[in-house]
Order: sequence, then C-alpha cells, then structure tokens
Amino acid sequence: MDQKSSPYFRLLLLAIIGSALLKIAFFAFSGLSIFTEEAQYWLWSKHLDWNYYSKPLLIAVYNAISSALFGDTWWAIKANALFFHAATLIVFYRLTLRFLNPKQALIASLLLLCSPFLHIASLFHTTDSSLYFFWTLGLYLSVKTIEQPALKHWIALGICLLLGILSKNIMVLLLPTWALFMTLQSPSTWKKAGPYLMLGISLLSLIPVLYWNLQNDFVTFRHVGTLGGVAGTSTGPSLPARLGEYIGGQLGFFSPFYLPLLCSC
Repeated sequence: MDQKSSPYFRLLLLAIIGSALLKIAFFAFSGLSIFTEEAQYWLWSKHLDWNYYSKPLLIAVYNAISSALFGDTWWAIKANALFFHAATLIVFYRLTLRFLNPKQALIASLLLLCSPFLHIASLFHTTDSSLYFFWTLGLYLSVKTIEQPALKHWIALGICLLLGILSKNIMVLLLPTWALFMTLQSPSTWKKAGPYLMLGISLLSLIPVLYWNLQNDFVTFRHVGTLGGVAGTSTGPSLPARLGEYIGGQLGFFSPFYLPLLCSC
C-alpha cells in the first residue's frame, strides 16, 4: 500500500492539522504573542548576515521568508514552528516505517507528537524547531544510504546536514555519530566516493560561520565555549552539578511518563 494513501498516514495528518489549529487558536484568543527569543530572531531577519552572535544564519532566513509571505505578524513567526513540526512528524513516520508496520509507525509518531520537547518547538520558533526536522531527516537519509547507497542519497544527506548545521550548530554531532556507526557496521562504505562527497557538502556549512567570526573576533566560538564550561571564569556550579542539571533537563524534556519506556529499551 502506498504510504501516502495509507489510512494510518491520513490519521497522522489529521492529528497534525488538529494540533496546529489548537495552537493557532490558543495564540489568537489568549492575547499571548511571541516571546523574547522569537523577537530576537525576527529582528535578525531584518538584518540578514552570514552568522550571528549565538546562532547560525538560517533562523533569520526562515523568518525573512515567512515575513515576506505573511507580513510582520506573530503568525509569520509561528508558521515556521508549525511547518517544521509537521515536517518532522511526517519524516519520522516514514523513518519508522522502515522498521515497523503502519499501525506501529502511527503510534510512534503520535507519541512523538505528544512529547514535551517537540511540543515546545511547535509553539515557539527557535533554532530547535528546524533542528528536530533536519536531525530526523538526517536519520532517514542515513538509513536510505545504507539500504541503497546511490550517489543521489549521499548528496541528499550532505545537503540535509549542510542546512541542519546552518539551522543549529549542534547538528554537526550527527556526523561523528554516523561515521562511528558506519565504521562498525559497514567499514567497506569508506571505500566508496559517496561518504566523502556527503562530508564535503556538509562541511560547506563552516564557510559562513568562519567568515563571520573572522570579522567579529570569533565571538560565537567564545560564547559557545563559555556556555560549555571550557572558557570564561572558573566560578559557577561544579561538573557533577552541571551533569545533574543536564540529566534532569533531559528527563523533563522527555516527560516522566516516558521513563518506563526509556528504561525498557
């Protein structure tokens, strides 16, 4: 059965549309609008540049495109979050179909729809909104390169990584994760041209970041280093305290209701 005509896929689309309508209604009638971080990214869209103090360039580009379509409104900003939310769920459904039957894929996708971390990214347009999409798409395309190592799949994965890194820098961590997996599971992959073409395309994302930082005293690198605890002052919470804070934050994102499922895995 064609995946797009599957009743399970149609149910997923209905759930996505229903969720989006509820969120639009909430902002339309609650009197709430964008919050400070969204306003900052919108302001960047009025001053497009190769990079910014704390984030790469695409968050501003997304806002520039949506503002050109819908005007300078709260809806123009929220539309980005809703778009990436829907796209993430659709790609996730396609990804899970590689391992599960359509009913199980629908259940998995609905669980993701209810996850707090994705729910937040669909309400507020931050760099996480697009990161989740490109990370999920990267996993899907990685599976495609394993199943069908055609050159077009390697190119698609490279473009996905390029756009993902320019959406949020942490996307670069998918590269070593992918490389380790391929080395352990299929070391012969490195004898082909595809992986190197993919790496070359993805690393083009470093050009605008380095270009902008060369002109601005590498402020992004120093900012990220300070946040990561590898630069700046030595005062502040200890390493165990920071580690505990990180683990607690991750559990909060996943929701305590999912802990039994995580432990069972």
